[in-house]
Amino acid sequence: MVLFNDKYITADNLPVYSKQAIIVYEVMRLIDRVPLFFEDHFERLLASCFKINHTINIDAHKLLKQLISLGSQNGIREGNVMIKVIFEKNTHDIIATFIPHKYPNANEYLNGVALELFYAQRENPEAKVVQQSIRSMADDLIREKKVYEVLLVNQQNTITEGSRSNCFFIKNNCLYTAPLSSVLKGITLLKVIEIAQEKNIEIEYRAITVSEISEYDAMFLTGTSPKILPVARLGEYHYNAQHKMIRILLDAYNLLINRYVAEKKETYKSLLR
Repeated sequence: MVLFNDKYITADNLPVYSKQAIIVYEVMRLIDRVPLFFEDHFERLLASCFKINHTINIDAHKLLKQLISLGSQNGIREGNVMIKVIFEKNTHDIIATFIPHKYPNANEYLNGVALELFYAQRENPEAKVVQQSIRSMADDLIREKKVYEVLLVNQQNTITEGSRSNCFFIKNNCLYTAPLSSVLKGITLLKVIEIAQEKNIEIEYRAITVSEISEYDAMFLTGTSPKILPVARLGEYHYNAQHKMIRILLDAYNLLINRYVAEKKETYKSLLR
């Protein structure tokens, strides 16, 4: 079942949209039926619509109830749900559906994953809008190179973000990531920044060029599915996937998730019955 506006229908009953339709989306992770960091995702959904000059009227609590109900109707306690706002012909539809996911395994969290570079740039990096051509080419490269993810490189030859993630480099116990205005600010990215600030870990926001990637000690990805995931290799360059700072951040982030889920399970007790 999928959520179509305020109704639950089967996927084959969804309307077909033209290529001119604009799709704004969010992907949330359900953990024990709780939509993780729902408030942050909801605010970003509205912000993405605003950035493309569209406004929508959605009741946050109503949407939350619908997502929890959607999980129940599909028998899903853990997984990724995509919310789309589709704008076409001066109107919009809201669709929520569970999508396939691939969470890293224990070995990948311990030893890291492999990445490649992908020379492409989002049209509007601050808005989470579907750009099918970039997504398709990124997926093709991931399959061809047999890597976990690809990092986007813009016309200035600087690394911005992953096709489905954000990234951090580490050198001398300082975190480096692209200026926030040049990337889609992932919810996990923002949580990592909060944790780093709480632990007095220095962060430098700067564009890292391809020619500089060999100068860093370690790097990691952040995202809904990977959470905080160490990188073992980017192209021909290798990194310390077991860097102490990655372990500190990952432990802190997992603790944040556990606290959030426990708190919301109590708050949503009546909805989770």
